[in-house]
Amino acid sequence: MSRLQAFRVILVFLACATVVGVAAAASLQESSGETTEVSLPPSTLGLTGAARMSLQEPDKAFPRDAAGFSAYYRVSDGAGFSLDKEAVDTALFEANPAPLSLLSETGNLTDLGGNYTIGALSILNIGAGTTDGSLTTAVSIYYDDEGWIVAYLPRGMPSSMAWQAEHLDVENPSLTDDDLEDTTLLSAINEVLAGAGQVSVTADDVSYYHWGYPEATNFLMFGVAARGVSDRFVSFDIPDSFTVQEASMAQWTTQTSLEGDLCADTLLDSVAVSGLTSCQQEFLHSPVTLTSATHRMKLSATVSDSGAAGALTMIIYTIPSE
Repeated sequence: MSRLQAFRVILVFLACATVVGVAAAASLQESSGETTEVSLPPSTLGLTGAARMSLQEPDKAFPRDAAGFSAYYRVSDGAGFSLDKEAVDTALFEANPAPLSLLSETGNLTDLGGNYTIGALSILNIGAGTTDGSLTTAVSIYYDDEGWIVAYLPRGMPSSMAWQAEHLDVENPSLTDDDLEDTTLLSAINEVLAGAGQVSVTADDVSYYHWGYPEATNFLMFGVAARGVSDRFVSFDIPDSFTVQEASMAQWTTQTSLEGDLCADTLLDSVAVSGLTSCQQEFLHSPVTLTSATHRMKLSATVSDSGAAGALTMIIYTIPSE
């Protein structure tokens, strides 16, 4: 891939912080008081031929007109493809979540067919497993008895909702590659697999696609996390040859038992992003507009020493063919 076909990301650390970017498992390492430049390769978007035939045809049950950013996987039984749909229906929509599940509650069933199921799952996210409460993300799910599993965000919802950071210690944040590779969509797919008695899969096993932007070829996520009072900056260039189809940002903040509120806000090009200001434990998302230019994301945190905050940018884009 040429340099013109890679994102150039410049990370500026004013104090101790952690920054991670992910695209094809690329990572940006922690630093302090320095500026670091990294060129990031993209993660691809697209449908396989089999997925196109099985999920995109007009007579298929998958709600392609309602789906946005998605992850999909097909279960092989060795001889072909199949899924124990009835077992998954029971596990997700009738039983209480299993002890090791990332489901915060029983799923919400929206459409039950003879050979397919559509519903919504509340996936544990920031602070999963902590005693002071956790933040969750709603993910839609489709699966059928032909082995297809598609986890998706409803069309029009910010794709930054794919950020899964359940590994984060919300009082002492430390981002890792897993915090960006293990998306909420992957978590939902693994809940289906667990209900069917199947082994879980990793980010390398699933494929991604955006049903609202079929021409999109790639996506990129990069984020920052901070503890206490501090500012975090990420500057990034979007090459002229790229077409941004959709961009969104996310922010989370923690809440502690200490007196006083914890606050953070996120700015893009020195302008506060609408909806990304919080003085309580929240996980917020907002669409943003990005052009072919240099942009700067700033996380401004005024949380207490026992509090934490984080921000992320998610970009869905098209790289022109060679």
